[in-house]
Amino acid sequence: SILRGATFYNLTKQVAAADTLYIQAGVNSIVVQGTLTLKGAAGQLLSLRSGTAAIPAPGQLWYIKFQGTTKDLGYLDIQDSYSYYSPILNPTHSTNSGHNWGWFASFIWTGAVDTDWDTAGNWDQGSVPGTNDNVIIPNVANDPIIGSNANASYIKIGSGAVLTIQDTFSITARGDMYIIGTLTCQNTANITVAGDWKNYGTFNCGTGTVTLNGLDTQTIYGTNIFNNLTKTVTTTSTLRFE
Repeated sequence: SILRGATFYNLTKQVAAADTLYIQAGVNSIVVQGTLTLKGAAGQLLSLRSGTAAIPAPGQLWYIKFQGTTKDLGYLDIQDSYSYYSPILNPTHSTNSGHNWGWFASFIWTGAVDTDWDTAGNWDQGSVPGTNDNVIIPNVANDPIIGSNANASYIKIGSGAVLTIQDTFSITARGDMYIIGTLTCQNTANITVAGDWKNYGTFNCGTGTVTLNGLDTQTIYGTNIFNNLTKTVTTTSTLRFE
């Protein structure tokens, strides 16, 4: 396990048999200034997980800040991680187990076919995003409309873009909901968010419910009008307003 706040020049972990590296949740969990090497092997993935070996913390983010110039990342299984590195870390032969940012390529909406969220040809990767996939919606001619229950990890609605959820349907975000453009709920459409709610654009709430269900501290940013807002916890947790 690596405890939160660790700074390394070079960090290396390579395994020939499946193994798990735990990183304690929290901002700046790991800072790497030189070379970052994390590698499993074919059929023997190195899993990166939140918490410690004694106390795993699924659902709580661990952060990595890679400031170096050399990285060798492959055969990994990654979950609950936020990378500050730009561009993405992009490990080879690896599994996205969800609630990650900055590791894998996002699904970018193109609207090349029509406005249907569930049409594969409307996405740059040629398939519809799922629970573990990050979504970016830019300003294009065909704005996306959700006409069935949808899932994603992080969702970013860019400036000038509009995402509409039709009546009775819902979207669940395993990470943040980040609104710069417009998010519209028609009538009783619902939204569930496990990360932060960041509204710097326009949110039209309809008559539905926004549910915050994250295990980590959640923050509501911006000026918001909700019809129903729900957060229920079974252990001590924090909801912040910024």
